[in-house]
Amino acid sequence: MGLFAIALAILVTILLMIERSITGPITTISTMMERLSLGEKNLGFRLRVGRNDEIGRMSNAFNLFIDRMEKLKNFKEITEGDESLEDVYNRIATLLKETFHLSAFTIYEVNNSRNHLKPVCVEGAPEGGLWCDKDILTNANHCRAKRISKDVSSLLNPEICPRFHGDNTVRTFCLPVIIGESSGLIVQIVFLVEEQTRIQEIIERIRLYLAECAPVIGSKRLVGLLKETTTVDALTGLLNRRFLGDSEDTLASGILRRGSLMGVLMLDIDFFKQVNDTYGHET
Repeated sequence: MGLFAIALAILVTILLMIERSITGPITTISTMMERLSLGEKNLGFRLRVGRNDEIGRMSNAFNLFIDRMEKLKNFKEITEGDESLEDVYNRIATLLKETFHLSAFTIYEVNNSRNHLKPVCVEGAPEGGLWCDKDILTNANHCRAKRISKDVSSLLNPEICPRFHGDNTVRTFCLPVIIGESSGLIVQIVFLVEEQTRIQEIIERIRLYLAECAPVIGSKRLVGLLKETTTVDALTGLLNRRFLGDSEDTLASGILRRGSLMGVLMLDIDFFKQVNDTYGHET
């Protein structure tokens, strides 16, 4: 009876150890996920992995998830500190090249008031400079992704976008970045047909990065627009006196650095007061 009790105690101890080794990591993962859902900002925690079974693979997958979340958080913080929109666009381009190893893409800035597209970063484009018809630049509605504000992919339907000029060896995936209530940026990725599996695997991660920097882009655009309203004459579209006052030091240092010259033209219209008196200041 004594031996049976000892054997039973050993068995119970082993079962408890097995239970703890299984439930421990699962409980830790559950706790950490709950902390994340509540807005936890410290992403420095990781699970210790010392086994090569399902629990070990689960722990590895969780650590990989946290790694990616931390990189995403850092990316947003860095873009928030960037000085200009151009810096943000270049950072997105660097992300596509160095993190996702993409060699062909175009980033278009959308001007919704003028219905124009402006290519701000172009990588691996054909000789013509763009993968699409250039008429999308002057009429943004010709761009399907901009027009419908949804992803446009030629993976399943190579003819989905008639503006795309790729041959049978390449496909395109266009992601609109929603800023406010409309497309503010279009990211077009071009890739070989044999790369489509890899593209499908990374496209959601790319979308997450773009979603994180969308508020940053919107904020910097608003600041630029407010600045433009104070330095550009609304009637003529010309830079005004305030712009000259704000920029004179920068202009002067640039001229001295390049050893160039700058001309100033002043116009004085005779009897202009009569125009105001006759037709009003609005004229």
